[in-house]
Amino acid sequence: MDIFGEANRDYHEGKKVNVRIVRDDGYVDPFSPETYFRSFRDFDLYEKRALKHVRGRTLDVGCGPGRVALYLQRRGFKVTGIDCSEATVEVARDRGVKDCRLMDVTKLQFKPGLFDTILMLGNNFGIAGSKRKTKRMLRDLHRITSKKGRIIAQTITPGGFNEHHLSYVQWNLERGRDPGLVTLVFEYKGKKGKPWDFLLVSPVEMMELCSETGWKVKSIIPGDLEKGDYIAIAEKNQHR
Repeated sequence: MDIFGEANRDYHEGKKVNVRIVRDDGYVDPFSPETYFRSFRDFDLYEKRALKHVRGRTLDVGCGPGRVALYLQRRGFKVTGIDCSEATVEVARDRGVKDCRLMDVTKLQFKPGLFDTILMLGNNFGIAGSKRKTKRMLRDLHRITSKKGRIIAQTITPGGFNEHHLSYVQWNLERGRDPGLVTLVFEYKGKKGKPWDFLLVSPVEMMELCSETGWKVKSIIPGDLEKGDYIAIAEKNQHR
């Protein structure tokens, strides 16, 4: 059931959309797809700074309705967007994304060395799930990028300064899970999607995961310090 895609399609058609994102401990985060439809002028400042690091052919992972892909297209970049939501891919195409494909980041179907930049905004660094799956994803991204391949990845430090999130991190540790692994369910119009795992990592964890998979974090662009979000710029480790 493509709850996420249905919400994006309804928003695209001008309907009022109210989505609930429910964590497996019962914490509820109200959500609107509006954030996925913003124009560049409404992007967060640190996102704008990060996008200055885009170069060459670009893969937009978890592209959603295409807010970033559309901006880069207008700037003359060749961009391929991928998303695992069929309805969302249809919306992105309808909005003008020229190359948008239904594809799971854990099952990439691209030839080696194809891309120069991998974009993972919208906290999509954690889209694969656990640290083990994330490392597998990073190795696959290493395979499909050029010698000067670059990753621009957004995420959040687990817990931040929110007591509800900090207690969840502690609960993860008690369960033997990765501290930043979050299990979520989308709820929309009385329907529930399938539970899915999403990984949040600290800058130190980001560096470790990249180092173990052929990448090196070159810089960190901080976002909201209270929230703990940031964007990492990583490049292929030339000494690997």
